[in-house]
Amino acid sequence: MIAGRAPTPSDVDYAVRAMLVLPKSVWDDAAEHLVRATMLAEKVRLAEGRAHPALGMGTLAATVADWPKCTLPEVCPLQKAEALAALSRGMVRVFSSPPDPGPGHGPSAPRLVSGGS
Repeated sequence: MIAGRAPTPSDVDYAVRAMLVLPKSVWDDAAEHLVRATMLAEKVRLAEGRAHPALGMGTLAATVADWPKCTLPEVCPLQKAEALAALSRGMVRVFSSPPDPGPGHGPSAPRLVSGGS
């Protein structure tokens, strides 16, 4: 569960597709950031009754809505499985660590890709 909501299969698929356009070397950091950002968005939604302005309604799919995504035929099943494993490791790390302090103290984005915007 991410902040009280279980990710749906489409949430997970959307998150994996977003991770697959990133270099494999940053998947673990990206996954952890994604889970923490999703939790922050859900906390804001519950506390304020509205979507987080940048992260949406507290779902994995909403958090990556503005991220570029690959189309699944572009990748092999092994790559998709490896990205899914990275997402799972990110969830385990987040759920094994102390809770975030709450809205206004959210995660800072890791530098996922060098150069450019």
